[in-house]
Amino acid sequence: MVTDEYITFAQAKISHRSNKCLGFKKPAVLFKEMVLPD
Repeated sequence: MVTDEYITFAQAKISHRSNKCLGFKKPAVLFKEMVLPD
């Protein structure tokens, strides 16, 4: 059984690592840039 805490942990790990397909940006950072442009 997968706990809610483990899912939250996994989501954070995925969102805070760089991805080649995103120009080596972190998904969380890219999302913030798109939602809150300067």
